[in-house]
Amino acid sequence: MQGVVALLYLPWVVYAAPRLVLYVSQKVAADADRPLGPLAYLARHLAAFLVGHLEGPLAGLWPYALLLIAPLGIGLALRMRRRTIPRADAAGPSPAALLLTALATALLLGWLIGLRYPFFPERGERLLLLALPAFVLLTAAALETLLVRWRRIGVVTLALIGALAGASLWGFYNVPRYADDDYRPLIARTVEQGLPGDTVFCVYPWQVGYWRAYTADLPADAAPDAVLSPAPAWGAAVAGRLDAALAAGRVWFPAHLALGAILETQVEAYLAGRGLPFVNEWYGPGTRLSAWAADAGDVVELASPAAGEPWARFALPAAGLLELAGVAASTQPVPAANAVTPLALTWGGAAVRGGSAVSVRLTDDLGQLWAQHDYEPPGRAGANVDRLGLLIPAGTPPGRYRVEVSVRPKEASRPLDALAADGTSLGAAARLYDLEVLPADRLLGPERLPIATRARIDLRDGVRFLGYSLDGGPAAPGETRKVSLFWQATEGPAADYTAFVQLLDRDGSLAANWEAPPGAAYPTSAWTPGTLIRTQAFFRVPATLADGRYPLIAGLFRAADGARLLAAGGADHLALARVTVRGRPHEMAAPQPQFAADVQFGDAARLVGYDLSVQQAAAGGSFAVTLHWQALAATGRPYSVFVHLLDAAGEIRGYGDSEPGNGAYPTPGWLAGEYLADAHTVNVQADAAAGAYRIAVGFYDPGTGERLALPDGADRFVLEQVVLVRKD
Repeated sequence: MQGVVALLYLPWVVYAAPRLVLYVSQKVAADADRPLGPLAYLARHLAAFLVGHLEGPLAGLWPYALLLIAPLGIGLALRMRRRTIPRADAAGPSPAALLLTALATALLLGWLIGLRYPFFPERGERLLLLALPAFVLLTAAALETLLVRWRRIGVVTLALIGALAGASLWGFYNVPRYADDDYRPLIARTVEQGLPGDTVFCVYPWQVGYWRAYTADLPADAAPDAVLSPAPAWGAAVAGRLDAALAAGRVWFPAHLALGAILETQVEAYLAGRGLPFVNEWYGPGTRLSAWAADAGDVVELASPAAGEPWARFALPAAGLLELAGVAASTQPVPAANAVTPLALTWGGAAVRGGSAVSVRLTDDLGQLWAQHDYEPPGRAGANVDRLGLLIPAGTPPGRYRVEVSVRPKEASRPLDALAADGTSLGAAARLYDLEVLPADRLLGPERLPIATRARIDLRDGVRFLGYSLDGGPAAPGETRKVSLFWQATEGPAADYTAFVQLLDRDGSLAANWEAPPGAAYPTSAWTPGTLIRTQAFFRVPATLADGRYPLIAGLFRAADGARLLAAGGADHLALARVTVRGRPHEMAAPQPQFAADVQFGDAARLVGYDLSVQQAAAGGSFAVTLHWQALAATGRPYSVFVHLLDAAGEIRGYGDSEPGNGAYPTPGWLAGEYLADAHTVNVQADAAAGAYRIAVGFYDPGTGERLALPDGADRFVLEQVVLVRKD
């Protein structure tokens, strides 16, 4: 019988052995595990076999499970001692001895293999699962003996094993494991931004399993088809499969980069030569998701705003000026159906781009973000061309948008200012061209929308509410919170509606309100059955709102007469969530700044002084300046603070812009009379000449660029203290 079992097992061994050898050899090299000592190896396996893996706050308590080995050992010894009494029908070793031999052999061989090939991943005791049956039988025999001979000890031992095993089982279902390797957000991205005909190209079988398991409940054409690479190494078969996938649709590639990434690197290089990348995102430290569309090459060169000049310049700290020398793009309108529009960016200048991240974004007239493609360019100086695609997500309201680009140093929290040809600031992004978005040219399901909290509420007149996404965490007074509402037309609505979002106070009165057409310039009367629309709304928490939890509601009302659109059950609004408001401390005592000042900016603030961390800085380096403000009143708009380093000619040679307190003190949340310490880091341009520099500060509206004026009409104040810049 054992021979028959071995023969039946042989095909799996033939199939799996070469793949396991390759996988384990890569894991051994990548993980660089140290061999475990014999006692540690034995202890970890016995504890895991007995109670499982303790998770979360109990993870460090696993050694205490070994205390239960003592009574179990006594029970097993008593049982084996009883078995050694000669009996007429006894022949050969006892079953307990055979089980002990099997268990010890498996543990010994596993430990010896680990000495030669150190491979012990997290929860690696599962690799010796074949030894578990012997351990379980020995444990049962020991418990039976204890319950017969020493009942109390047996009951206590059994109860403790049950309690620890129960805690382990609870942790299995409630504590996230391998959080950095969770594929669910990655799979959700391929579903939301995918199309029928798309392919997920997988190098490992477990990746295919993840896709099929987590998309099993979706409609048949909702998730891209996950396929396994036809070979574990690069060759004609792999290239042919990629070509076929690009011809059929788009290719999504989850590159698992923790195991040497030889094939992954070759696949990405091949796709880069044949397709346009439109997604490039990291999920955890070891997986990069990229997506590729066929490159039709239908782009035209666009003229820069200033003839013969670069589109924009970006001053990279310690690297020099990076120039956006050329832009080529498609001028064709794009449907809001996860379609990809191509563009090419040509870069020049002396700066090496390897230390920066580029973001291409689709924004509306309000500055709201609708699409984004972030990527890290290669670290080369001189002329470089980046060919890429920008995906227009399902639910984007049809209308006219602008495409813009920003550059951010990897270690920085905000983008660099884009500079025009004459050196003036264009803001945090350079505007490239306008793009027309059309209604979707195909029917797509709600699974294509990034809905955090899903619902299905049918309103009258053929409108369905699908759910919402809301910024998480407590909100501070004065803070602006974004909320996205998602709609679907089940029929063609007859009227034009306006969407509203309202924050109510404890009495049910209006605390904050937002109103706008749900489809922006695309009225509801133009919606057709199946239309998907995402509404980006926002509300500002009043500066005087007390701490607490407040209801947030939304809905639609008819633009003509203000009548609210009712749900099927008769409700005139949609209850979204309760927003937690938590205020910050307000400092009313005057500060003692290093250098005093007294300058008023509009009706919003007064500069009472500032601190300088140093009075010398290196070109390409940075220094800190803290501005001390006194609030005069809360503002209706959230202003940002600019901090510019000026040379002798008044040219800007360094920047340190941010919202007050790096976003912690939004100006709409200021209380009249309070003082705020506003710290900024000023990055000095690498090409700044040695000499004395001044610092100019002020407020501006990020949406319009409008600055707050001083009493003399100026729009900035130059601090008295100078900063000496040196060339190291």
